[in-house]
Amino acid sequence: MGGRALGGGGAGRAVALALVSTVVVLGVVVYGVTHAPNWPEVKASFFDWDVYKSSFPGIALPDGIRARTGPSTPSTRVLISQST
Repeated sequence: MGGRALGGGGAGRAVALALVSTVVVLGVVVYGVTHAPNWPEVKASFFDWDVYKSSFPGIALPDGIRARTGPSTPSTRVLISQST
């Protein structure tokens, strides 16, 4: 009874407040990042789907598998030659 007498809304209210505040903070962060002055350059440099697809096998596969399948990009050739 003490919690309700002081105006506490219970666990449901706390969860709802946590969800709303999380969504607001994430929204502010996303808006701030995507509206930053250099966002187009960052987007072109780090979020290029073609570059991601071509480099993913070299990043995701362990060295042994990568060595057996062969290098797929110049950067993986350097990694393999340095490890041997």
